[in-house]
Amino acid sequence: AAEICGDGKDQNCDGTDTVCSSAGDIDYDRDGYTENQGDCNDYNYSIRPGAAEVCGDNIDQDCDGKDLVCS
Repeated sequence: AAEICGDGKDQNCDGTDTVCSSAGDIDYDRDGYTENQGDCNDYNYSIRPGAAEVCGDNIDQDCDGKDLVCS
């Protein structure tokens, strides 16, 4: 599995947790994505790449750069 630095877990089973090299490498909200991996709000678990988008709320939940328009 891909290693998530600084979370205290050894995802890739190499015996250590990778130390983060910058703030953009830390997953602050523990949703599995860091800022460097495309998380556009790393302090909100429900906002991350692939998240369900809520139309018309002016929030980009899935980090694709736009809010879903309600039809």
